[in-house]
Amino acid sequence: MGDQELLDAVDLLARPGGRELVCARAGHGAGHVCLVASDAVDLSALRREFSRRYGQLRNLVMGGYADPKVTGRTGLPLLAPFGGELAEMRGWACGDRWIGCGAVRAGDGVQVVVLVAERDAPPAEEPPEEIVRVVPPRRDTGSDDARAWVRRVLDLTGWEPLGLPVDWATVEEELGVPLPADYKELAEAFGGGVFSESVYFMGCGTSLSFDLPAQWRAALSAARDGTYGSVSAAGPYDAYTPGAKGIVT
Repeated sequence: MGDQELLDAVDLLARPGGRELVCARAGHGAGHVCLVASDAVDLSALRREFSRRYGQLRNLVMGGYADPKVTGRTGLPLLAPFGGELAEMRGWACGDRWIGCGAVRAGDGVQVVVLVAERDAPPAEEPPEEIVRVVPPRRDTGSDDARAWVRRVLDLTGWEPLGLPVDWATVEEELGVPLPADYKELAEAFGGGVFSESVYFMGCGTSLSFDLPAQWRAALSAARDGTYGSVSAAGPYDAYTPGAKGIVT
């Protein structure tokens, strides 16, 4: 299916009183329906359109890592059919249906997948989820306060720290600069990825798209390339080079 066919099919399946959800995919059963996307489907564009139609999304799987706190109430029915195949998955709540959009591993690449699953909708009188406003720490906070800030981020996201091993000595030797302790703690806990489709966080030793050393090398290479004159990939600032001033994203 192309983009519009997928959107139309999801609209039909997500309507109140829609048909029973029974998946035709081998090894899958009742409770959901998988829709096969064509290779031409743009996953990012599809996510944006689902968010426009169905509101706030939930990040359920990113970079192959599933949210360890996900439950049946927060999107587990979108993960259950795939086991460990998922590379990423976002979900939207729509009445008594979950809508999912993501990618599964297929050979050496990934295949876009869209599904609609059954959802136990909360009772009408249930209050909406609390919105927590996060106030960042002041710049003059000490290391203990900074680490408390990291713990607060973990608490607010409900994230179970991954405990990723990182050779910080090698990373810092290449960069030629020490990295903040709270950044290291966040990177070990989360890896690399995106918070709420808004904040892109660089980890170390994770997927290339979110690997800090790899992205820094790319920015440094672009800065040294005279093709675009004095334009910097970190503009309006200069990309950081060891021994000089500049930006490390």
